[in-house]
Amino acid sequence: MKLLKTLSLSVAAIALATTVSSADTLETTMKNGKLSCGLNTGLPGFASPD
Repeated sequence: MKLLKTLSLSVAAIALATTVSSADTLETTMKNGKLSCGLNTGLPGFASPD
């Protein structure tokens, strides 16, 4: 029972941290007025060089 409680609290803490991080990213993007995107040329199927 103690393990289940600890696991539940850990999952909740991770979910909260992720939400706060996402909110900061959205706020920064909105403040900049543009979305900056990057790509990885070493990831076949998503950005393979011709």
